[in-house]
Amino acid sequence: MSEEMERQEELEEAVSPEEAEAEAKAEVSKEEAEPQPEAGEEEEAVTVESRMVDTITAKVVNVQGGGAQRIEAETVTLSQGGAQNVHAKQVHLDQGGILAADAESIEVSKGAVFVARGETVSLKESSAVAVLAQHAELENGSVLFMAAREVSGEAKVLFDLKAALFFGLVVGLVAGLLKRLTGHNEE
Repeated sequence: MSEEMERQEELEEAVSPEEAEAEAKAEVSKEEAEPQPEAGEEEEAVTVESRMVDTITAKVVNVQGGGAQRIEAETVTLSQGGAQNVHAKQVHLDQGGILAADAESIEVSKGAVFVARGETVSLKESSAVAVLAQHAELENGSVLFMAAREVSGEAKVLFDLKAALFFGLVVGLVAGLLKRLTGHNEE
């Protein structure tokens, strides 16, 4: 009876040929998406499709239907994907999201960026929490905080730089007054 139990356990642990092949492909794809260049070398181009990776460093990065924790590149294109932190010269985002983007040029189409910082930030039917730019181009988008020298196009901006400073001043004064009135002075 114990031999039958051992045999049953072995069969349960066995992996079907299809599962083994899928796992092997996933490992190969993971290795391709997370290049390990030699010290001082930078991978020319990396493409990530339908999976998450940790860090990508390359000249050109294309992410389609997947994502990355951190991307450092000259050109980054994200399509129906996302990333936490992106540092590049050019960022193109289409139907995806980025937590923090820092680039010379950031173009977002039907996507969202939490913080976008760059020389030029372009939002087309997109949203951002904060935009810090020399020039912001907005087309049917929305931004919570905007700090830009030049703004063109139409969008809903809740706080521009002046409004954000005024809002901060008022909140600070009210908090100070409430602290004083409630007797929470630390002396």
